[in-house]
Amino acid sequence: MTGGTRRRGCVANRLAKGFILRLNALSLDKIPSSQAETVSEEMEMLIKAVRAIPYPYREQVSGALAPVQHEARRNKRKMTLLEDALAQIRFDMKFLVFDLEATRRERDALQQKLNELGE
Repeated sequence: MTGGTRRRGCVANRLAKGFILRLNALSLDKIPSSQAETVSEEMEMLIKAVRAIPYPYREQVSGALAPVQHEARRNKRKMTLLEDALAQIRFDMKFLVFDLEATRRERDALQQKLNELGE
């Protein structure tokens, strides 16, 4: 393993650790309830279909529907968190690229000054 590969690996590891820490810091409770509580059209269709079932059967199916609704809302919250985390990673990457370009410009300017002093 060369030094450059090792260094890139370290940067990638730090970025991954930062992502995981940010993801852990986010809580499902921080999502606005209006976003978290919306259910998909398919789920609404399922709920309406269950409500249309005659009473004795509806009670049996309703018991199974509640956990499905809960999981659907939970999955929506998770997707929102992941989308937010991905947006943050994209922003961080843009910042890192900007910082790298600025560092290269500074290095080139200092190298040019050194060359001028050496002449």
